[in-house]
Amino acid sequence: MKVLWFVLIVGVNYVSGENILAIFPATSRSHLYTFEPLFTTLASRGHQVVVVSTFPLHHNIENFTNIVIEIESPAQKLLKLSEYNPKTFQNNNFMVINIFFELYTYLDNLVLEQLLQKLNNHKFDLVMTEIFNTDLFLGFAYKYKANIISLSSCPVVPWGTQRFGIPDNPAYIPYAFSSKIDLTSFTNRLWNFYSNFILKTVYEQYYLNKISNTAKKYFGSDMTSLEELTKKTSLLLVNSHPSLKEARPLPPQVIEIGGLHVKPAKPLPKDIEDFINASEHGVVLFSFGSIVQSSTMSESTRRAFCDVFSQLPQRVLWKWEEDEMPEKPENVKIVKWLPQRDVLGHPNIKLFISHGGLLGTIEAVHNAVPILGIPFFGDQMQNIAYLAQIGVAIQLDFVNITKESVSYAVKTLLNDKSFKERAVKVSEIYHDRPQSPLDTAVYWTEYVIRHKGAHHLRTAAVDLPWYQYLLLDVIFVLLLCCITVVVIIFYVVKLIYKTLCETKQKQKIH
Repeated sequence: MKVLWFVLIVGVNYVSGENILAIFPATSRSHLYTFEPLFTTLASRGHQVVVVSTFPLHHNIENFTNIVIEIESPAQKLLKLSEYNPKTFQNNNFMVINIFFELYTYLDNLVLEQLLQKLNNHKFDLVMTEIFNTDLFLGFAYKYKANIISLSSCPVVPWGTQRFGIPDNPAYIPYAFSSKIDLTSFTNRLWNFYSNFILKTVYEQYYLNKISNTAKKYFGSDMTSLEELTKKTSLLLVNSHPSLKEARPLPPQVIEIGGLHVKPAKPLPKDIEDFINASEHGVVLFSFGSIVQSSTMSESTRRAFCDVFSQLPQRVLWKWEEDEMPEKPENVKIVKWLPQRDVLGHPNIKLFISHGGLLGTIEAVHNAVPILGIPFFGDQMQNIAYLAQIGVAIQLDFVNITKESVSYAVKTLLNDKSFKERAVKVSEIYHDRPQSPLDTAVYWTEYVIRHKGAHHLRTAAVDLPWYQYLLLDVIFVLLLCCITVVVIIFYVVKLIYKTLCETKQKQKIH
C-alpha cells in the first residue's frame, strides 16, 4: 500500500523526457541569456534540449546540445556614444520597423538554411522560440508537428498580444518602446494609440505575410500559415513582473517569470572583490552593458562623470572597454568586463549607473540597489521611466549630460535615504511570490508537456476577428437600431404633425 501511495504522489508531477528545440537567432546576448537557466534545468531533468543560438553556451550536461549559427548582422554593431542621436532611437517606430526587416533579411539568407541542414535528422516534441521577430521559425513546429512555447526576454511586445488574447488597451497600457508612461495626458494617449497601431499594422499586415512566403519556400507550400501557427502557441513565458512594470491583465497562457536569469551571487574576481571591500563608504557600479560602450563617449561627457566621481567618498567600478582612461580619478577602477549580476549582489554596492537594460534593472531590483538610468533605445526608456516614477531611480538624458546634472543625480541617490528605502520595498515585492522564476518556468513548460499542448489555457479572444473583439459588429447593430428608432419616431411625429395640421385646416374651412 505504501508503495502504491509513493507511485501516485511521484506520478502526479512525472514527465517523460521530451525532445525540445529552442531557437534564439537574435544577435543580442541578453535575449539568449535570459532563458539559459531554463534550458539547462530542463536538460538536467531528463529532457533532450537542443539550443540554437548565435553565441556559444558552455555547459557540460549530458542532454544539452548547443548549435551555434555564425552570422554577422548590422544589429551587432556597437553604439558609438560620441555619435549618438536620440531622435534616431527614442520613440521612433520606424527604427523598430527597420529592425524587423533587417532581421528578416539575415534569417532568410543565413540562419534558416543552415538550421534545416543541421536538424535534418532530428525529431522534436516541443519548439521554444522568442517572440521578438522570430515567427519564421514556427515552421519547425509545423515540420515536427510539435507544440509551441513562446519566450519573451522583454515585457509583452505590441505584435504579440493578439495571438494570446492579451488586452492591449492604449488608454492605460503604455507602448513598449516609449518613455511616455503617464497616460493621463491626452497627447500621450494619442501617441500611445498611434505607435501601437502603426507597429501592429506593419507587423501583421506586411512583415508577417512576407516571412510567411519565406516559410513556405523552406517548409512546403502547403504548410499552415504563420498567422495560424502563432494562434496555436501553447504558452508565453514573459520576462516581466508587476514590481518592474505597470500591472496589466494577462490570460492563463501567459506566465510572468521576471528575474529568471538571476542566479545566486558567485565569488567575485579577487581584484574586484578587494576593490569593493576596501571602500569604507561603498561603491558605485557604472555599466552600459555589452552593446553600448561607455569608452566611446565624448571627452566632455567623460570629464563630467570623472569630475563628479573624483568628489565622492565612494569608489566607482566602471566598465570601460579600453586599457586606459584619460584623467581617471584615483577612486575609479576601470575594467573591460565584470560579472554584473555578482557585483550587484555585493552588499557594499550603493548605486548602479545603467543604460536601463531590462536584465540589469531586474538585477538591481533583485538586490535593492537604486539606479541612475541613462537610456538609449528600445525598452530602456520605459524601464527607467517606470522605476523613476516609483522612486527607485533618477533618469538623465545622455545628450544633455553636464557635470551639474550628474552631480545632482548621483549625490541625491547616494544621500537621500528614500531611494534606498523604496528600492528595498520594491525588492520585497519582487521576491514575494510562491515560486522562484526558474521553478515557475520549469513547472509551466512541463505542464504544457503533460497536457499535450495545454490548449485549454487559450481564451476565445485568440480566434476572434478584430471587429468582433472590439464588439464593432454589436455596436454597429445597436447604432443601426437606434438610428432606425429615431427615423421611425421622426416619421411618426411628422405624420402626426401633418395629420393635426390637415385636421386644423379642415376645421377652419368648415
